[in-house]
Amino acid sequence: MECLDAAGLITIRFIMRIAIIHYHWFLQIHGKQLINALAKKGAHIDAYFIDMIDMYETLEFHKKVKVYKRKIDSSPLRILSTFLHRIYRRLPFSRKIISLFFDMILLTRAKFLHSANKYDLCIGIDSGGGLIAQKFSQESGCPYIYYSLEIPDQEDFSYELLLGAISKKSLGAMEQAAAVLIQDRSRADFLSQRVQVKKYIFLPVSVEKNNTRRVKMGKICLAFGNNHFFKEEDIIELSRKTPQNWKILFHNTNLSREKKIIAKHHIDNIIISEGFLPQNEIEDLIASSSVGLAFYGSWSENEKRIIFSSEKVARYLSHGIPIITNTLGNASTLFTEIPCGIAIEAISHIGSALQEIEVDYDQFSSNASLAFERYYNFDTNFQKIYPELLGISHTAMQKRT
Repeated sequence: MECLDAAGLITIRFIMRIAIIHYHWFLQIHGKQLINALAKKGAHIDAYFIDMIDMYETLEFHKKVKVYKRKIDSSPLRILSTFLHRIYRRLPFSRKIISLFFDMILLTRAKFLHSANKYDLCIGIDSGGGLIAQKFSQESGCPYIYYSLEIPDQEDFSYELLLGAISKKSLGAMEQAAAVLIQDRSRADFLSQRVQVKKYIFLPVSVEKNNTRRVKMGKICLAFGNNHFFKEEDIIELSRKTPQNWKILFHNTNLSREKKIIAKHHIDNIIISEGFLPQNEIEDLIASSSVGLAFYGSWSENEKRIIFSSEKVARYLSHGIPIITNTLGNASTLFTEIPCGIAIEAISHIGSALQEIEVDYDQFSSNASLAFERYYNFDTNFQKIYPELLGISHTAMQKRT
């Protein structure tokens, strides 16, 4: 494999060994693409999946990828986590002790990595993977990259204790990393207000290009992924304002609440699709729709800076599908340059946005394809960052020799 010198020139060849670490949270398309892309470049990849909740993606990888899984019995852990969560929320003085407890857990998970392999680079994905990468780096001397998918901007203990506890430590892991892999300058600017990062590498959440043509199912607006913040009154209003001949299709792994609301109010223009789908069926679902809904339900820094960090946006645009999103995010950054969708103030405006897109659908769709090629094509984006990954590995190798 090529390696770059300080001037950016190819000077020597070596086989790079890389450890990529996922911890706790789901394996998603971003991590899988990165693993396979590095393997296709000739690197030997050890992919570690430690205490994962589940996988959105299959573990089918390039032949140069070796997978290591560590799975613990989730029942006792769930009981313990629930107990600690109650204490953590109600007794502030306990938080430091519980945080140390999780720190010890992460330290033991770092022991799961095979230090004898003498990695040239370690990539920790999000807060859990990044913290394990940090601890492994301290012991092995291997440089690590923190792949940031979330911005740690607030304490939220209502959702999940583990994520809340480890996200508080993530800034330190970012500061010590050889680089932080992040989606765009806006997110980097926010982080720079809180932590000193040695180097940023920019990789928008992106997907591989898919040229397969699908037949449209009709006038379908797809709400793909997490839309659980839609309240009962929102769903009723959405149904009432949806234009004639259009249907809204909700897809997620579980939509039991939404199904009850739709049955209760006899709604026939909102369709439910639920359950895990294999990759080809996800592509079919998205490609056969006409418009993609990318709504977000909070005012966190993640949502304010979401337009280049959203998997659903990347997936929609990869099929030339215009998007509707809300103004709480930074969609104007994209739409001002490439009008590939509409940002609206409220859920009740979705209907009028659909009508506006329908009037000039071909132009919106053409712009969606343009936006994908410019910002969301993974192959293009990876080619841009690959020399930077090589440079970090080579710099570390020179220090060791």
